[in-house]
Amino acid sequence: MELLDIDTRGRITLPKKWRDKLKVKKMLAIQSKGKVHLIPVNSDPLVELKGSFKTTKSTKQLKKQALEELLKEVNS
Repeated sequence: MELLDIDTRGRITLPKKWRDKLKVKKMLAIQSKGKVHLIPVNSDPLVELKGSFKTTKSTKQLKKQALEELLKEVNS
């Protein structure tokens, strides 16, 4: 556990040892019930899955649905 500072622009810097261990450049930030959850993301999973399955939904709709499912999981 570490206490992280927020700079004047609202940015948080993760400690280098965390960044090195996670090996990610992006994180998904979800605010729920007064807490912030950071989830490492290596790349856009929907872009990587493009063409793997048939759907009538747009990428935007799929992302919205995925976020809703993630929020359900975080809140449970």
